Amino acid sequence: MLDYLLPLLPRPEIEIEQDAFYDWLVSRRTEVVGVACEDGSCPVSRYLTEHYQKHYFVGGDACGTSSNPASYDLPSWVSAFVHRLDYLASYQEQSVTGAQALEVYEWAAAHASLPLFDELQFPIEF
Repeated sequence: MLDYLLPLLPRPEIEIEQDAFYDWLVSRRTEVVGVACEDGSCPVSRYLTEHYQKHYFVGGDACGTSSNPASYDLPSWVSAFVHRLDYLASYQEQSVTGAQALEVYEWAAAHASLPLFDELQFPIEF
């Protein structure tokens, strides 16, 4: 029953602006900005939580709050960022600095329309 009603529930009004997220990462280059493979602490989750003053959980394709889980579809560049970050962390929880997240962001912004698990290799060390 709940699966039927989820599309009818009101979606939160949030926006993830590329330039604002980029600026947020740049201002935190030397800081830990999140944890890869952790829906409640990934860099995008921390950005949204700080920006909207409400805790957001971010998965590969959607995000939401505890009261509205998975209620907001992610833009393609955000989905690419999250998937690539988790992939590069070998699907293990690892702290991510702003500088590391910027490298992944640069890739995601340029390759958001490509398959996420292609043959491109992107060197990044955690």
